Amino acid sequence: MGMKMKKRRTFTREFKISVLRELENGKSSAQVCREHSVHPSVLSKWKQEYKENPKMAFGGNGNICKLNAQVGEYERIIGRQCAEINFVNYPPSPFAPSGSLTQTGDMS
Repeated sequence: MGMKMKKRRTFTREFKISVLRELENGKSSAQVCREHSVHPSVLSKWKQEYKENPKMAFGGNGNICKLNAQVGEYERIIGRQCAEINFVNYPPSPFAPSGSLTQTGDMS
């Protein structure tokens, strides 16, 4: 006999913020948890996340992946710019083997 796994509940950003507002308005954590059937550790996590960065808190699933993709794109842009700067500052010498770069004025 297989056991059915409980589906994890998901909460919207608006719901989480409204729950945190209830805390700010004086309700106890225990009362808020009971009223919304939320575990106290989940509520603590929400408070911490909101405290750290209110504007970006509760970005939803995939937020980290999007940020990692954005960082990767910026790294590629920086890499291309570094290559362009090196090409401008250290153009290939007509006497150097193909593909090697030497500094201008370097006699080695």
